[in-house]
Amino acid sequence: MARIEIKSVVTMKRAVDLCTLCAFGITQPVLTALAKQTIYLHDQQVEWREVAVLLLLLVIVLPLGFVLLDVVVRGLSTQIGCYGQNLIPIVLLTVVVLSLLRPYLVYAQHFLMLPVGLFMPPLAMTAAWYFIAQYEKRPLLRSWISWMSVGIVVFPLSFAWNFEPYSVTRTTASKGVTAESPLPVVLIVFDEFSGRTLLNGDMQVDRHCFPQFARLADISTWYRNASTVSPRTDIAVPAILSGQYPVVDRSPLADEYPGNLFELIAGSKSFEMTVFEPISRLSPPSIRRDRPVSLTPNEKCTHLLVTLGAVYPRLIFTTDTPVVFPLIPRPWFGLPAIPVGQEGMSRDATTGQFHYGGGEYRGRQLEHFLRCLTPSALPGFRFLHVVLPHFPWTFLPSGDQYESELQSFDQPFGARGELGEFWDDDPITVARNEYRYRLQVGYVDRFIGQVLDRLEENHLLESCLLIVTADHGVSFRPGHSRRLPDAETLPDILSVPLFVKLPGQLQGAINDQNVESVDLMPTILQTVGITIPESVEGIPLSESRRQPRKSFFYKSDMTVCEPDLLVRKWPTKARSDTDPSGLDHLPLSATTHPEWHGLRVEQFPVDDETIAVTLRDLSDPNPTLRTADSQLLVSRLVSGLVRSGDLPAVQTDVVLAINGVIVDSGRTSWREFDQHEFQLFSPGSRASDAEDPNEMYIELYLVEESETGTRLIRLEEKD
Repeated sequence: MARIEIKSVVTMKRAVDLCTLCAFGITQPVLTALAKQTIYLHDQQVEWREVAVLLLLLVIVLPLGFVLLDVVVRGLSTQIGCYGQNLIPIVLLTVVVLSLLRPYLVYAQHFLMLPVGLFMPPLAMTAAWYFIAQYEKRPLLRSWISWMSVGIVVFPLSFAWNFEPYSVTRTTASKGVTAESPLPVVLIVFDEFSGRTLLNGDMQVDRHCFPQFARLADISTWYRNASTVSPRTDIAVPAILSGQYPVVDRSPLADEYPGNLFELIAGSKSFEMTVFEPISRLSPPSIRRDRPVSLTPNEKCTHLLVTLGAVYPRLIFTTDTPVVFPLIPRPWFGLPAIPVGQEGMSRDATTGQFHYGGGEYRGRQLEHFLRCLTPSALPGFRFLHVVLPHFPWTFLPSGDQYESELQSFDQPFGARGELGEFWDDDPITVARNEYRYRLQVGYVDRFIGQVLDRLEENHLLESCLLIVTADHGVSFRPGHSRRLPDAETLPDILSVPLFVKLPGQLQGAINDQNVESVDLMPTILQTVGITIPESVEGIPLSESRRQPRKSFFYKSDMTVCEPDLLVRKWPTKARSDTDPSGLDHLPLSATTHPEWHGLRVEQFPVDDETIAVTLRDLSDPNPTLRTADSQLLVSRLVSGLVRSGDLPAVQTDVVLAINGVIVDSGRTSWREFDQHEFQLFSPGSRASDAEDPNEMYIELYLVEESETGTRLIRLEEKD
């Protein structure tokens, strides 16, 4: 009997240990990832029933499944000399090791350019095997695992404590709202757009590159010292719409921002509202057009579990792991379940809320918004947040596209980090990306001209309140982050364009006072005669008093800056000095061999050997959804991948020749695993400038430097 009791205790201890490993390797990563996806939980109407099923699966069913599987494996192992009896603990511990190491593996993958996805799983399994072997021998390890078993209870309880079901709605603050002087309001918020981009050498709006922004500046007040309060869209946009400084872990949902601008405007019942809101969810239910699809509890549970099943491998493995993972459903990223153009939403509707898919078919979003700028019985309140000139950079100033947004990589060329936010320490590659960004700012400039034309045609321009701004800036400095600020990049990321045309204003002005994005909501409310709520921390732009400092929030950190930071930190070198041709041609600073441009390939020694290259397909997978003035992609970008082992050096120069003449020279950049990428431009910035692709003979060459001189190696596309 004593032996049976001892064996039972050992078996129970092993079962608890397996449940502990399951909690750390599966339950904790899944619940942590889900807790961050508040937009997904909101859009999918997840309630307690679905959460209960998920927790039941993660806390009871899955762990017990592993325990039973362990019993089976141990029983079978007795038939082969007890080999493999610890297979299940080793697998679970491998998962724990991978989930704990993943942040460091991502760093090694992107910054050290190591193929961690290939060798880390077997290394993690080896480490798990060694740990289990020591576990059998060392009581201290067994005690440590026992203490860690609190995670079995803590992880699900923590998630349940912080979870708010979709059906819970907080008290609104829009009752009794009155607009004393309603008038047309147009609020346009661009994305990842530094106000410093618009400056020329005289610190004015560059009329050569951005003539429509200059036109806007001529009839509005340009707040040249305007700044954002966060580098994250899901924080910065709600700050604009609430007039409140960011709070840690606040979701971009209407219930989290009672009394926001949309709620007050709708509550006044004095406006016809149009809201394009791709990222946040602050618009009130009364104006929403994209009603959530009515799903049964079983369907919602199934969708939740299938989605998390697709997400989970990404929580423990890096992107270069040589395994094909299942596709993550679109709603996980806050995208419509069905792509734009296939979901049946009317493009002729001009009122209500429209939920487009962020960076998808942005040209269509702009066209749709322009159709909404029409007179109405009630003054129109028209809001547009569009993910422009944010990456991917695919548009030319003419409105033409040279790369499909859906075919673009998920991070810029020559960028590192899981989100592609850190630039390589390579000035040429970074300058090439900045040029593409500036081309897209040119496209935004074109849209501003269309907005002004549309308002003039409909006799709304003089009478409306027009505000044009952005959620946050962006930086292009080698070796620094594109989005996360440091002492050098803070002015670029903090700066946002801000143009405010008041009703009746016809004369432009420049204001360098300390203005922050939280000041826009009280300015709008004051202009239309709505009482500003006490919760608003911003100051109307009409008031002379300003904040004594600039505040910038990222995660739990807050940076305090001098109020005149952006005025004092003007660019030290005029843009015209580095880019005299504006946006017409790639600046020489973005090329590796500018002296070769215009020379014929036959003037260089060309090696007899060739190297295989995979040219990327830049075309739109759904050409029927292209914008009206972009029926065909302009052949401007030539992009491809070369195996790392085929390169003469770690980083190799590559040249593009068209009809035998060198037109561009750049540099390869590590992309993933054993692949290096290159991106080169053909001449011309408009469709009419580009040569007919059928008459273009494109040649690509790698440049090999040696003691005997320079030679070119031809790149040939794989069959």
